[in-house]
Amino acid sequence: MPKDKGVFEFNRLYDVNLELALNSVIYGQEMIKLGCCGKPHVRKFFIDKDLTNELRWITPAKYREASKISVHSILGISFGFQTSLFRKHMANLAGKEELAMSIIYTGRRGAKKDLNVVFMDPEQMRRFVTGLQYIVLKESCQLVLSRKYRNEESAE
Repeated sequence: MPKDKGVFEFNRLYDVNLELALNSVIYGQEMIKLGCCGKPHVRKFFIDKDLTNELRWITPAKYREASKISVHSILGISFGFQTSLFRKHMANLAGKEELAMSIIYTGRRGAKKDLNVVFMDPEQMRRFVTGLQYIVLKESCQLVLSRKYRNEESAE
């Protein structure tokens, strides 16, 4: 798990065209995914085109349902080699700390988990992070508004 310092960074803003950023997330980007065991693998990450709000990645050996995270479960983003998994693979990823990101999310049983990825280049990172932040924050706002609306209706 990452250190507390800087864990929930949704404030890293880039000067990126929002349409390009959303296309980057919807059509997908190849990144290096660090699994809990074994060596890092290149995987394509994307949000379903119908915007079902699930971040998915293509893993040949797993069921499709095992390779996804609900956008609602994303708690934050941590940049750099802040997790123990990144520190374990640091030698293999020399010089890529600026391209490293951990998505902190709530797992199936309520435990905090992290998805650790390394981008191929800085522009890819700027676009994907901007698109993902937009979708996560939009979903959070919609969730808060729908709860507020339901509470107001039940109070009447």
